[in-house]
Amino acid sequence: MEEELKTSALLYFKQALGRQEYESCAELAVAARELGARQGEIDEAIAAHLRGDQANAPNEAKQPVNRLRALKEEY
Repeated sequence: MEEELKTSALLYFKQALGRQEYESCAELAVAARELGARQGEIDEAIAAHLRGDQANAPNEAKQPVNRLRALKEEY
């Protein structure tokens, strides 16, 4: 379950980058780190965003950081 939470946190981070919601990015990066993401994974997401990779394009509605925290507490 921890791997899924980390993956979700990184996805939310990438989506926030894609929507240019930079205020949320810092908090999402912290949440991703707390859930096991390595700094290199976060750095790569930022680099991909700066390159304009389509993998970072948002496809769904904004996911709140509080949902990540609730999932983390649940497990």
